[in-house]
Amino acid sequence: WFLRSTAFLGMFLTILTFSLVLYPLPRYFLKTFENTNIDMLFLALTAVFQVFFLKAGLFVCESIHTSFPSLSSESCLNAIPFTMGAILVTVLINRNVGLVFAIFVSTLTFFLFEDKVSVFLYSLMGNFVAAYHIARCRQRSMFFKTGALVGLVNITVTICIALLHGQFSDPQLPVKLLMGLLVGLIAGVFVSGLIPLFEFLFGYITDIRLLEHANLNQSIF
Repeated sequence: WFLRSTAFLGMFLTILTFSLVLYPLPRYFLKTFENTNIDMLFLALTAVFQVFFLKAGLFVCESIHTSFPSLSSESCLNAIPFTMGAILVTVLINRNVGLVFAIFVSTLTFFLFEDKVSVFLYSLMGNFVAAYHIARCRQRSMFFKTGALVGLVNITVTICIALLHGQFSDPQLPVKLLMGLLVGLIAGVFVSGLIPLFEFLFGYITDIRLLEHANLNQSIF
């Protein structure tokens, strides 16, 4: 019990310190905005939302392994949507804040998944690509394209990690590759459906919304 308590305290203090170190960066990138407090609230809620999905994904992975012992829980980790938060932040605020958020979430991932560096790299690479590619999104098809690109990056990172660990002949590697591709596509499509909700809740106006309103072919009603 004592060891678990000290481990939790150490993890909490490390995350808190890292949060305080990163805190000035979003405020610096948001200093030209009038609704900085709203942006910070959005970032905090998105971080909680992302952690919830990570924990839920971890629980589902363990449940799948229990039901199907032939499928390892590590194989299912590739199916967790690590990039959803970074895509949301980038589209609704900007790329710079999205990249900072990607670093923060990937660091949380390192602790949530028992110090697995491979999961940290998998999350960080996917988040960076998602945040960079989805910036200045003007069409909803960009979410699908970004998801496809993230899926390809997931496949590349998975192959690299397998080579590093000498697991390229692992029979479950094809499953990991397929899950990595699918989760990229699913995350992009899912976030595209969440964007209007966050626009309504926080008063954001994205380039997509502006272009839709400017479309003369769109019905008034």
